[in-house]
Amino acid sequence: MTISYFDFVPAALQPGIAAGTDTTTDQSPFWTAFRDALAAMATSGNRPHGVIPQCTIRTSTAPNFAMQNLHLETQGLPKVISTSAAPGFLCNGTGMGSGGWGVFGLKIGSLMAGTTSGLRGIEIRYCHQSDFDPLFCLGATSQGIYLSFLVSSILRSPTCSPSPIGGSFLATPRYGIWLGAESGDSKGNASGWTTLINPIGEYVSEGIVVDRSHGALLIGGTAESCSTVGLTITENAVSTNVVGSDFEANGQYDVHCKGHYGGFTDIKSEKNFAFWGAASQNTVRGGVFNTITVDVNAARNRFDNIFYASQAGGNLNDSGIDTQVNNAWNHQAEKWYSSWKPATMTASVINGSGFTVSAAGRTRQENRTVHFTAEVTVSAVGTVTPTGYLALTLPYPSSSISNSFAGIEIGHNGKSVSAYLAPNSNLIQLRYADGSFAGNASGNFIVISGSYERA
Repeated sequence: MTISYFDFVPAALQPGIAAGTDTTTDQSPFWTAFRDALAAMATSGNRPHGVIPQCTIRTSTAPNFAMQNLHLETQGLPKVISTSAAPGFLCNGTGMGSGGWGVFGLKIGSLMAGTTSGLRGIEIRYCHQSDFDPLFCLGATSQGIYLSFLVSSILRSPTCSPSPIGGSFLATPRYGIWLGAESGDSKGNASGWTTLINPIGEYVSEGIVVDRSHGALLIGGTAESCSTVGLTITENAVSTNVVGSDFEANGQYDVHCKGHYGGFTDIKSEKNFAFWGAASQNTVRGGVFNTITVDVNAARNRFDNIFYASQAGGNLNDSGIDTQVNNAWNHQAEKWYSSWKPATMTASVINGSGFTVSAAGRTRQENRTVHFTAEVTVSAVGTVTPTGYLALTLPYPSSSISNSFAGIEIGHNGKSVSAYLAPNSNLIQLRYADGSFAGNASGNFIVISGSYERA
């Protein structure tokens, strides 16, 4: 059995509501009766199946459409406008279902909904393994489309932008699309494996926000012309994957990511793409970027086969911990990015005194392999015992195997230099190839390089 919204609307009002010209009737009684009839169908064991024809529904209340296996079909693109602080469309399964974990199996057709003064234009919570056709936010003051604790659900073209709704919001949201869960919720503590296909967030402060979430997948879509950030991924988001999305004309950042274990594949960013805070172990594969920023506390993030500095002034600014960059082309400089970084190294004389020695060097890492090049300078000579040696301390300790390297003294006598790095150590022993002390003259300048596996 299928019921229509117009089954609950007086016949005399139907033409004006269908045409959208009735701007005065509060349709709350009809809208609520339609919802209650669907709920009765669900209670009787039938799949609730309702149809919303092309119309404009103006209502001061937001009846809750969360119910098991609801099929809410739409004809054309109906509008639901809340004239109060209630959301335009509400689907909140909090506390429902077995164990209070929510509702499953919803199929919601495409519609427009929003509020003139409320926080959320469209609110969907505790709805799992469900399928939503394009939802368009008409307006809100905080989140345009609010998605909280959704597991294995799909949303097609969720849109918060004035462009497809006539050019302006009823009220401009701060956030376009917000996906996550509410802090302190003992059951719905994170959305999981929810897919947004072609999400659109435009002309708001932050276009798309992924907060408390595991395994969110964003495919295509755009976040652009946002006053602060296109896409925000918070420190509470794990394994967020973004594929083929476009970010442009945003105020401060196209993407501002503090999340972990995520991926970005073939995206486009025209402003600033940033791994910030403690963002860790994210991977960027392919894509076109202008400026890339890796913050000082961001760790073990990786870039592969990217194109950056797409516009004048663009760059890759890496201050992070163990960042991996492979095959990154700088368009402005027309050269490949060099992932060699200055490294803190120190020199000393073991079993000797009165020496002045110093070191400088650079390192490059590929996973656990450390490549290094170093220069050790002897500025003043002292005394050393027969067991003494010149030492170079590297920034990373080795693994449980021994390593040997070769170098040359180029400032004094041109002798070959051998080097030994013991297991689980970051101290290299430097000696001439004949085993003699390598720091025996002021002006000794030793160059050494090699690769080893770090611990």
